[in-house]
Amino acid sequence: MRTGGWESQRRKSLPTDRALTGQAIDWLIALPPDIRPKQLCERFPRLANLIAEDWNRPALCAERLDGLLHDKRSGRIGFAKEIRAELVQLYQHVNER
Repeated sequence: MRTGGWESQRRKSLPTDRALTGQAIDWLIALPPDIRPKQLCERFPRLANLIAEDWNRPALCAERLDGLLHDKRSGRIGFAKEIRAELVQLYQHVNER
């Protein structure tokens, strides 16, 4: 295994990385049904938890979503199209608020 890559920069995994927090569940329920990121929550609960934490700070949340949509790290594949579509919807929604 190659050392020194992104794996060495990632923070240590937490138990909350594998499931939605209560805050994220509340956030998800409060969203309009047509923009609820179901795939994101199922496949990347850690990211959904982070977005939920930032949701009530629109500028910070938009910055986080922009970073997910436009990853500047080299050698990254990006998200599957359905995850990306959900992130785009969230980004548009947070910018409209």
